Amino acid sequence: ASACTLILPLEQVKQQFDLQHFRSAIFILRKYSYLCRDIEDKRGRVSPFFCFSKLDMQVENRVRELVEEKIADRPELFLVEVKMLPNNKLIIHVDGDEGISIQDCAAISRHVGFHLEEENVLEKAYNLEVSSPGVGEPLKLKRQYEKNIGREVSVKFLNGDKKEGKLLSVEDTGITIAESVKEKGKKATLVDTNIEFNNMTEVKVLISFK
Repeated sequence: ASACTLILPLEQVKQQFDLQHFRSAIFILRKYSYLCRDIEDKRGRVSPFFCFSKLDMQVENRVRELVEEKIADRPELFLVEVKMLPNNKLIIHVDGDEGISIQDCAAISRHVGFHLEEENVLEKAYNLEVSSPGVGEPLKLKRQYEKNIGREVSVKFLNGDKKEGKLLSVEDTGITIAESVKEKGKKATLVDTNIEFNNMTEVKVLISFK
């Protein structure tokens, strides 16, 4: 590995994220734009390692600081994520309790872009994209869950199963949804179901076209 690359064994990744399943480790690391590769051990078996650029992490951390600095006087706005992609595309997702305007996104873009240039954080040319999370993007922060209480969501579990229902509440450890359950020969009834974050890989808001 190069001097700017950090490689983490899978077991260390599991401990860091308190994960018990390899699939969830992949999900978490992809979510933060880490790169995954396989390295063969001496016995010919494939051992999973995760590697990511220290430089990318430094850029993302500095961008987070700049965004937080810009929205410090706007308590209704919050940073969702910063991603530095391999093609030098820098993506910033910002949201708000009542949404976020194009003007706010533009102001954040100008602030971040100005300081990145002044500080020469990135030597190569890059594309900066500031927006709210797109339709269909998984929810990532508790604050996003809170603003979507009352809406229909789709929950994907570690084993691949899915559930759909109305989001009723969110706690530090998980969420509660009201899902429609139908038994044979009976009408469907709404059942409150508690789901822990450790048991799911993603939650998306369902878009209704009614």
